[in-house]
Amino acid sequence: IGQRYARQLSLVDPDQLKLDAEQAGHLPIFEAMRAVNDADLVPAYLHSALCAMSLPARRPKDEMAPIIRQDGRYTLAITPKPVLRRINGEMTMTSLGVPFGSYPRVLLIYIMSEAVCTGSRDVYLGGSFAEWLRRLGYASATHGSRGTASLLKGQLDRLLACEWMIRWDDSADDDAAFAVKEVKLANEYAGLRTKDGSFIKEIRLAEGFFSHLREHAVPLNEAAIRELRNNPTALDLYTYFAYRLQRISGDRPNMLSWSQLATHLGN
Repeated sequence: IGQRYARQLSLVDPDQLKLDAEQAGHLPIFEAMRAVNDADLVPAYLHSALCAMSLPARRPKDEMAPIIRQDGRYTLAITPKPVLRRINGEMTMTSLGVPFGSYPRVLLIYIMSEAVCTGSRDVYLGGSFAEWLRRLGYASATHGSRGTASLLKGQLDRLLACEWMIRWDDSADDDAAFAVKEVKLANEYAGLRTKDGSFIKEIRLAEGFFSHLREHAVPLNEAAIRELRNNPTALDLYTYFAYRLQRISGDRPNMLSWSQLATHLGN
């Protein structure tokens, strides 16, 4: 529907087209399309494996169970690891569980965009991160246990306290030729807060993962992410189609079945 309105923009008066969309019940789609069309193109990036395999959209029944996703030659495993936390004055080893929802997806896009754009595996969560959140529409981030800021920090803690492993299998013409590589998202994560209790400010990507990211980063549009930021399934579909689109040749379409999409989305 959005594509249809985008094509009509060059033929029909925009105000009339907006009225038509409103009467058809498509106003949110029309406004999202206009926002993406009118925005300056600012690139963002995500590793192809994370485009091809998604996190849980909602809180899993068992938050401590590892997430395992497969798509073609990729296998993604996310395993919660215990970390030290102070609970009632006592230092205790506890697991936070796996990341879920839209926030960890947005965080991963930021982390990998920064790494690709700066050419460094050291990603800082300081002023640039706050500015990026404002650009995405989180300018009025609320605090408190259910506030946006607290939920973002909680999901980042979960992301970094998990062990991430991506395995990809390459087979040559000879079926006996088989290669396996495994990488971790980030180096060992020591804790959830700095010594003074403030939010952690830096992430260092594992060298193997950073090297592979530079070769397999899928380009995204920041304006599209802004429109989809609160819908994890929409983000999954957008990043998945961005990943698949650049692999379609001009002379042959690529058909996707509902069962393939169900496998990708994990439901």
